[in-house]
Amino acid sequence: YRPKLPYAGDIFIKMKFYLPHPKNRYKTKGGKPTKVLKDRYKDMIFMSYKPDIDNLAKMLLDTIAGKGKMICDDSQVCILQAEKLYGEPRTEVTIQEIH
Repeated sequence: YRPKLPYAGDIFIKMKFYLPHPKNRYKTKGGKPTKVLKDRYKDMIFMSYKPDIDNLAKMLLDTIAGKGKMICDDSQVCILQAEKLYGEPRTEVTIQEIH
């Protein structure tokens, strides 16, 4: 949800990037991957492979400070928290002004 006016003060941003498991981590049936993860991958939460988290964060900051204009400038960000997780592909962002 975009604010009516871009945030102008100091900003805290929390980002969560959810990315899918590689296809080779799923059980197969008849030579085709199923939607069931192999047992050794079921408990994996964090993703430690490419893309790099700093590149994802930079892309998102450029987006919200650029055309999206949710914040005036990405230099306003004072606190940044970013996570790369396995899950249904999506990006969750929380933006808060620091008072």
